Amino acid sequence: VGPTKYGVIAPIYQERLLQVGSWLRVNGEAIYGSRPWSYQNDTYTKGVWYTQNNRTNPPIVYAHLL
Repeated sequence: VGPTKYGVIAPIYQERLLQVGSWLRVNGEAIYGSRPWSYQNDTYTKGVWYTQNNRTNPPIVYAHLL
């Protein structure tokens, strides 16, 4: 996603970027400032990945369904 050579972002891409921004307002703390969860075990949770945020005690763990 990016602007054309004239600096214009196509409306369909504008809509998608706004949707991503809305999603990040709700879920951004699971993405930014987090890192992979240290106890991830792929044998039990295929298609689910975890991140953890250490800014709280105990750390918050987030599940990402792929």
